[in-house]
Amino acid sequence: MTERWTLIHDGHEHVVEIADAGLGKRLTWSVDGEEVASRRTGDQRVVLEDDRAGAVGVRLPALTGPARRVTLHPAGGELPPAAAARAGLGGIDLDPEPGSAAAARDAWIRAHPRWHVVRRAAAAAVGIAVPLLAVWLLSRFALPRIPWPDWSLPDPPLPDLPDIPWPEVPWPDWDLPAWVHAVIDAARFAGPVVIAVVLAVAEIRRRRRHDARRGGSVRIPEDGLQPPHDGLQPEGELPVGKAPGGAGHRGGDQR
Repeated sequence: MTERWTLIHDGHEHVVEIADAGLGKRLTWSVDGEEVASRRTGDQRVVLEDDRAGAVGVRLPALTGPARRVTLHPAGGELPPAAAARAGLGGIDLDPEPGSAAAARDAWIRAHPRWHVVRRAAAAAVGIAVPLLAVWLLSRFALPRIPWPDWSLPDPPLPDLPDIPWPEVPWPDWDLPAWVHAVIDAARFAGPVVIAVVLAVAEIRRRRRHDARRGGSVRIPEDGLQPPHDGLQPEGELPVGKAPGGAGHRGGDQR
């Protein structure tokens, strides 16, 4: 199945298609119907580059599911487009095809931002608990002993090196309090969960800022036509409630 992400920016139609290719994905970026970059990869973070159009950053899932994010970084910005795409800074998000799994995921995150954070935290917690549970289960069973061969390796004579008179520094003899050791031990397990929460909250805020400044970029509708977004009236038509010459029109009561 092929994913399709679309965007109209500065009058140009950008389309990114993501298709299965064996164990990886094949990504194709087209501008106004012309292919400008293509790549086959198994990485989660992919950058497609073009000298004129800039770069597109794509974030793919670790295992299965739709792409997490497709972002256009136009040429002419403060940072080189490829560098901005790799760092995930700025850019304009492409929209997934209506009705696709990516569109459903995107709409769910926007409608339930708090639950999205909870899900990311729960996924991180599961990633910690599963290995610990596996180690505990293995410790409950006695593993068979492997009869390794007893090899007698020769002991080569080593040269007698002189001792180096290192200076003796009177370091202070102190130890961390018990509660600090407890915090350090807990951080090994809580750290990934905290990081997942921080990243999820940052993604929610990034989406809100992006939606607020979307402005000159619009999604390609299903009929393929670009809707008017500049506030101008079609040629030959007058705004509602206006008469020729700029005078107001009040229906049938004309004197």
